[in-house]
Amino acid sequence: MSDPDHVRFHARSVVLEHPDGFCHLLGFADDPSSPRHYLMLQRDFEHIEAVEEAPAYYLEWCGPEGGGWGGVETVTQTTDSLALTFEAAVARMLGLRALTITFVASEVDAAALSEGLRRIFQGCGARLSLIDPA
Repeated sequence: MSDPDHVRFHARSVVLEHPDGFCHLLGFADDPSSPRHYLMLQRDFEHIEAVEEAPAYYLEWCGPEGGGWGGVETVTQTTDSLALTFEAAVARMLGLRALTITFVASEVDAAALSEGLRRIFQGCGARLSLIDPA
């Protein structure tokens, strides 16, 4: 049975760093050249906050209209997936409460993904359950 509040897709393209090194960046897309579904998470290396409580990371779901600052409640990483749940206001804006992204485990560096997630969500309220690199 399909749940309209929980979107699932398989990422055929996973990016674990900004190609030009401008910021921390993680990207997941169902198609590398013409994505229908994608999630991008980014955070400046030195985020300057105008408001002390402002979230420091940006997320974009399938286009700029699905973009904004903060709003992730939980992040769960497994060897072959990443699951996120969103705060109520962001869930309404995105049109989904939860997102699960699968990928081929052998094609994604789990330690690099864990480190990227830690850096992006550092100091923010999101609860993280990440793979602990040995």
